[in-house]
Parts: sequence; C-alpha cells; structure tokens
Amino acid sequence: MKKTIQRVLAAVILFAMILSGGFSEVGKVHAEKQQGTTKRAIYVVFDNSGSMYGDGNKAWSQATYAMEVFAAMMNYESGDVMKVFPMHDITTDGNTGSATKSSMEIRGKDDIAQIHNMYTPKPGGTPYTQVNNAAGELTKLLNAGSVDEGWLVVLTDGDFDNDIPASGLKADLEGKAAANENLYVQYLAIGTDVENIPEGNADKGLYAQKAGNTSEVVNELAEISNRIFQEK
Repeated sequence: MKKTIQRVLAAVILFAMILSGGFSEVGKVHAEKQQGTTKRAIYVVFDNSGSMYGDGNKAWSQATYAMEVFAAMMNYESGDVMKVFPMHDITTDGNTGSATKSSMEIRGKDDIAQIHNMYTPKPGGTPYTQVNNAAGELTKLLNAGSVDEGWLVVLTDGDFDNDIPASGLKADLEGKAAANENLYVQYLAIGTDVENIPEGNADKGLYAQKAGNTSEVVNELAEISNRIFQEK
C-alpha cells in the first residue's frame, strides 16, 4: 500500500510540475513500475472534439497528461495493457502524419510518446460511439481471462451529443460495469461546460468526478490513480 501511494504521489507531483509550466514543454512522465500482481487493462475514451482545442482551453493538455500518467504507472512486463479510444480518428506522429487510426495500444514505455504526439485532423462533436467500442473490447478481454481487472476511463470536457444511450448515461455506464465483475468505469469531466455528469455508484463499479481547473485535475487524478492502482 505504501509503495502504491508513493508511486502515485511521485507521478502526480511531476504532473503538477508540468501543469505549472503551462504545458509549454514536452515532458515524459516517469513512475516506478507497478509492483503488484494484478494484471490491469485501462481503456481510455479520449474526448478530442473541437471544444477541447478552443482558445484558452487546457482540457486537451490536461487529458493528455492524465493519460501519460496512467501509461507510466502500468506494469507492462506483467501483462498490463492500455488502449486509447479517441472520439475522432488521430495520427500518432503529430500533424505531419497521414495515416489515421481509431484507437492506439500502449504496451510499453516506448509507446507512451504516441499519447503526446496524438493529432486530430478533423475534430468534431462528442459522440458516445467510442465508449461503446471500448467497453465492448474491454469486456471481451476480461471474459477471455487475459487480464484480472479492467478500467473503462472516460475523459471529456462536454456532454455527449450523438449516439447517446436511450437508458441514460448513468444507467448505461452502470450496465457496462456490470458486464464483468472485474470491470470498473471511471468518468472524469474536465472543465466547466459539462452538465450531464453521472452520479457515481461504487457498489456498481461506477465512479464519477469533475475537475473544473488545473489544481482540481491534479487532485482528482491522485484519487483516481490510487483507486486504479491500489492492490485489492
């Protein structure tokens, strides 16, 4: 437990240092390797809609570095896997890339650079489609016994505007967590424009938080990281 907390604090302190610099420089997040035995999969749905890149909006940077912190804390040698599902197709070699992809897999520290180098040629709205896709793939991974625990993490700065579940956001996310007893859902609303934030229900594996500014993002990231990487 102590090692886990130290590891989270180290990552979050570096994350805070990067934030205090205004995201002006590229920084690599380093953290100790996860020492536990639980094999984890973290599937992140990344909101790369147009609003994330608006003037003065730091949400895209905050979400990017949050993903880098998660990626740096994974124990890839023990079978951990992280996959990012952007809402709109991306390139992973900056704005000079031509080949786009709908998701990217992080299987080692060398892959973390892909997260920072993500570029969205055609950002649009905030569709729910990738939440469904990520949850479906994560459920199959857990059902196959490839990992012990799975986390579906949703990072967004706005309300969904397409492919919205008829049952409502909270009910749908609870249903996704119920698809496997070791599947959990973490929803993080970034910024002040998100109105439809589902109420968390830990008993059903759903956690939901909101971070309105940079300091709140750091605080929420520490709590989320402790939740995900703490050995149960």
